[in-house]
Amino acid sequence: MWQNWWMRSFAPASLLRVWFNRAPPGQPQKHTHMNDEDILNREKWVRVMCDYYAEGVWDAAGRACSAQNLPVSQDIRNMLLGWQAWFDWHDPAPPSARVGQFDHAAHNAFGLFIARRIKEALPDWTVVFFDELKGDRDSFQYEITLDSEGRFGP
Repeated sequence: MWQNWWMRSFAPASLLRVWFNRAPPGQPQKHTHMNDEDILNREKWVRVMCDYYAEGVWDAAGRACSAQNLPVSQDIRNMLLGWQAWFDWHDPAPPSARVGQFDHAAHNAFGLFIARRIKEALPDWTVVFFDELKGDRDSFQYEITLDSEGRFGP
């Protein structure tokens, strides 16, 4: 629902199709490579990380994937998309356009919460979380683990 409001309010449809790689209504989606669902399911690996105009889901090769293709409940997908929208809303472009201050700690904590929900839903998958409070992607991403008693690590 938030996507529809945001899309209608701020961005022309042609630009959104480029950002979100979607075909116009009534036309089939064209894929130039294996689709996200196949890649995610084959690798059983997902990175949870926000980046501008993505959906918070990335494969092992660093390609942005659609949250709809992650085999989890719609509630988890909605959390991912809402978390990503929160990030996009505070795009660093002009400060005069921002609403309030961006709470990095709260945003990061919610992302970790979502990554843990994904790990619960997909216990045999590798779920990696990019901890934005700790630094750059190469140094500060880590796997979310779940022990035999259902406790998360790290």
